[in-house]
Formats: sequence, structure tokens, C-alpha cells
Amino acid sequence: MKLKKCLCTLSGDDWGIIKVCSTERQRNFALIGLFVLIIFLLCFGSSYFTFTKLFQSYWIGVPVGLFFAWMITNIYLLLLYTLTKNLLPHIKSKGGRFLSVALRLIFVWFIAIVVSKPLEVLLFAIPVGTEIETYKQEQLQRYTGITEQYFENEVKDLRAAIQQQLRLNNGVNTNEIVKENLLIQKRENEKIDLVLRMRELIDHSNYYVQSIIILNTKYPICWLISIFVMAVFTIPIYLKDFTPRNGLFYRRKEDIEITLIKEEYAQFKMRYSTLFQEIYNVKLEFAEPFEDPPFNTIRKVDTRRFQSQDTLLREIYDA
Repeated sequence: MKLKKCLCTLSGDDWGIIKVCSTERQRNFALIGLFVLIIFLLCFGSSYFTFTKLFQSYWIGVPVGLFFAWMITNIYLLLLYTLTKNLLPHIKSKGGRFLSVALRLIFVWFIAIVVSKPLEVLLFAIPVGTEIETYKQEQLQRYTGITEQYFENEVKDLRAAIQQQLRLNNGVNTNEIVKENLLIQKRENEKIDLVLRMRELIDHSNYYVQSIIILNTKYPICWLISIFVMAVFTIPIYLKDFTPRNGLFYRRKEDIEITLIKEEYAQFKMRYSTLFQEIYNVKLEFAEPFEDPPFNTIRKVDTRRFQSQDTLLREIYDA
């Protein structure tokens, strides 16, 4: 029973209403809660893997992963709650309802894809790891080529200057020539040092973002995992929508919501009149231009009859 209560609470709805429903309906909400728990675990696994790769620290990955999993799950629960049936009196708009639901579903699927991608990198770690090693070698070769070309051009100019000095001094090795030879040796050492440092940086980098790019460009089968995660995020929405509008759950929920709103509205009107009476000593009631306050879906018809402008003008000039 405690497990069922916890799962039903995770569904985002009131356990006080769910517990008076049928066993079948309780199982339905418990299943929604189970999927929400699975979504939390997926979010934690995705966030933990992402931040561990980015910061290269398990100590940072655990708390930050838990925080982002909690945050994303709460955003999802909020969206899940807004996608339930509207129980309050309202003016129906099929186009507006469709657009509203479509936008929220797209946002839910976007979150699902963001959560899915790090998990896909983890599942395709071996082939993607091989691709990353090849990418590292290509990057190192590219950087080495650019660095060698840069220093080669500089050394070439220095050697040309040395040759010119030798011709001017009949082959005598002057101090200027010695300095330029030392400068050439210094540049060679700098080139070797830069290449070694770049090799070290490339070897210690995990190229996490590049892993996601490679995964989506060379392994399109990974989108099957994305679709699966999107389905996991969508199933609770379907299960809530599957709950019948005329069932006990929605009837009880509708009664509670309408009663609360009417009680709060009555207290507001009473307080409104009391404030004017106490402060200004004026007996004033809150104006209600609708037939069904506080839901305000049916506007009152103005039955007053007004005379024309000509009548007003005659009254003014004939007076």
C-alpha cells in the first residue's frame, strides 16, 4: 500500500482523491508514477554522465546530476499536470486547445531528446570511442602540420639572413650569425614543445560534444533510442488522457476545485465590501459583469435602452 501511495504521489495528482477510486484507476496512476520514476532515473543517468565527462570529476557529477534530474522531472510533472483535462467551466476552443497541447508535447519531446543523447553516447561508447581516436589523430596531424609550416617559414627566413651575412663577411662566422643560429635552435625547441603540449591536451580531452556529433552523423540507428525515450516521456500523458472524464476521479476533483474557487471568491467579495465599509464608510459590492462568476464564461446582457443622439441634442437646444 505504501509503495502504491508513493507511486500515485509521483504521478502529480492528489492521493486523497486517488485512494477513493477503483483499484483499476489506482493502478493506472501508480503506473504513471512508475514512469515518472523511470524518467527521473533516465535524467539522472544522462546528467551524471554529461557532467562527469564535462568536468571530469565524479564528485561533481553526482550532486549536479541529482539536481538536474530533480529539476527536469519537476518541469515534466508541471507539463504533465497542465496536459490533464480542464475541469473548470470554460469557453472551448478546439484550435487553441490543439495548439496548446502540441506546443507542450513538442517541449516534452525536446526534453526527451536532450536526455537521450548522452545515454546514446554511453551505449555506443566502443564504436564512437574508435571514431574519437581517429578524430584526435586527425586533429593532431592538422595542428602539427600548421605548426611546422609556421616555424619552417620563420627558420627559412633566418637561414636566408645567415647566408646573406656569410656572403657579406666572406664566410666569417660573426656574432650576429651565432645569435641567429641560436634563435633557429630556440624556434626548433619551441616547435617540439608546442606539438608535445598539444598532443597532451588532445590525449586528455574526451571530446564529448564531438562524440554526440559523430553519433548523430555516422550512427543514425541511435535515433531508435531517442524514439524509445520519447515514448517513455509520452506514455504518462496518454495514461492521464485515457482516464475517463465522467469517472469518479475527475468528478471528485472537479467538485473539490469548484468548491475551493467559489469559497475563495465569496471570501474575496466579503473582504472587498468590508474594506470599503471600514475605510470609506461606503456600502459597496463587487461588480459582476458575468452570469457565472468567478468563472466568467457567460457575459451579462445589457438590457438598458438608450435614446439617440438627436434626442440629446433636442433636449439641450430646446431647454
